[in-house]
Amino acid sequence: MDPDRSGENTAFDSGLLAQMARVDSDAAGAEKAWEEFYRRHYDYLFKVGRGLYARQIGEGPVFEAVQEVFVKAFRRASTFEACNSESADEHRRHVRAWLGSILRNTVSDLYRQEPEEVFIEDLESIPDPKQGVYDSDEEPPMGPLEKAFTELEENEREVLRETMLWHNPRAQQQRMPSAALQALATRLNTTPTNIRQIRSRAIAKLKRVTGDK
Repeated sequence: MDPDRSGENTAFDSGLLAQMARVDSDAAGAEKAWEEFYRRHYDYLFKVGRGLYARQIGEGPVFEAVQEVFVKAFRRASTFEACNSESADEHRRHVRAWLGSILRNTVSDLYRQEPEEVFIEDLESIPDPKQGVYDSDEEPPMGPLEKAFTELEENEREVLRETMLWHNPRAQQQRMPSAALQALATRLNTTPTNIRQIRSRAIAKLKRVTGDK
């Protein structure tokens, strides 16, 4: 790779994506950039994917999903919009957030053909905590919603964490694949019907603590 081509810095992760986007004019350079991109981000993305989704779909499917993410990243490199920063760390965080969104959509696609369960309750009406600016190396201050979350029972927190993985802000009703709901119920040694009840109870508690009627 030529790090100075087109004035980009391929030491930045976004520079690697820019190199990958030139696959039609420089296939060899794009392939080398992809190999370096994969080396930099695979361990991180697999760790995140395993932590978020392995209990739902298994570690094997997580591995397959992560592989698919890197294929999609190569194909969509031209659509990536780099951040305006001189910091390599900022570029890396921006790239990894992009990869995370691709991973979320890829995992959702694994369930696309599964029957879906509808959750009528929604967290949209619960006000977002307004937090001030804080140093990225420090723990952010807890807002009212985070504090309310800590007051829930452990099974209530678990149910909200899992069901919100399938949250779609554009949907009026939130849907969760039946297979994922059943896996959650099995893990908590309960039934899908009781999962719905736990979720409703947890949301009611959050609304009450945050003052939402």
